[in-house]
Amino acid sequence: VRILEQLASQVELALRLLVNAKDCERALSVLQSLQSAQQALLSHDLTHERTRRQQAEAAEHEAQRALMFKEAMIHEVNHRAKNTLQAASSLLSFQARSAASAEVRDALLDTCGRLQLLAAVYALIYTAPDQGQAVLMPRLLQTLCDALRSFFGNTCHGVSLELTADPISLPVDDAIAIARQIVDALEAAH
Repeated sequence: VRILEQLASQVELALRLLVNAKDCERALSVLQSLQSAQQALLSHDLTHERTRRQQAEAAEHEAQRALMFKEAMIHEVNHRAKNTLQAASSLLSFQARSAASAEVRDALLDTCGRLQLLAAVYALIYTAPDQGQAVLMPRLLQTLCDALRSFFGNTCHGVSLELTADPISLPVDDAIAIARQIVDALEAAH
């Protein structure tokens, strides 16, 4: 009986160990499965992040390329506009020299002067370091005064221009409107 009791106790212990071993195997299997899932998720996240980074870099590169193209086009348009204004001014000056009538010659020279003023203002606005976003007003006003002084100097004796301006910058559209008003007012007075 004692041997059977000890055997029963040993069998019971063996059965418990067997159940514990199966529980440990299941726990180990679940743990391995969890680790595999975490590695797969981490690998997916890294791949996804790498793809997103590459897409962002490609988009940034494309945006830089587009910006460079846009800047080149703006530069080309500004260059052509300046050339066109200069060519028109030269043609008017040439026509003025060959005009038979003093009245026609004066009208052509007047128009030539206006074109030169327009070219000076255009060059000041569109060749600014901040690429036309804002215009330093004292510089624009000084350019206008210098051009108007030479433009009206021959016909309006005794008129002088004196400039005092605060160092402010204005958006291009506002600066152009102010320049236009100044020129219009002076032409009306002329």
